[in-house]
Amino acid sequence: MVAKARRRLDPKTRDYVLASGGIAEDAGIDTQVLLALGTRRGSCQVYADLGSRLHTIQRADTAGLRLAEFYAREALEHVRARVKDLRITASLASGGKPGAIDLAVEYKIGNETKRVVYTATAG
Repeated sequence: MVAKARRRLDPKTRDYVLASGGIAEDAGIDTQVLLALGTRRGSCQVYADLGSRLHTIQRADTAGLRLAEFYAREALEHVRARVKDLRITASLASGGKPGAIDLAVEYKIGNETKRVVYTATAG
């Protein structure tokens, strides 16, 4: 079964990626990961389970990092069957932005290892 191509999102700007005079396509799940983490859970009436609860995290501390990993796993449950070795790691954002949490999502599709970094803001 061939994966349906989606429009590719840039993880930093969360905007479409342009290529060859049009919008680049993403046949993998990178864009699905970004959309799931960046959408508030319950905000889409048609897909009530779409999204995350990352916006509810109040502080970027040890407890906040644990919650971020838990909420990210919950948000990405729908992609777990399509990938191997799904790993999610939360850390304080490297840019020094107060309250920012970096979520590194790593997974394998076939023999290729992919990595997507999403930055959530606590509080």
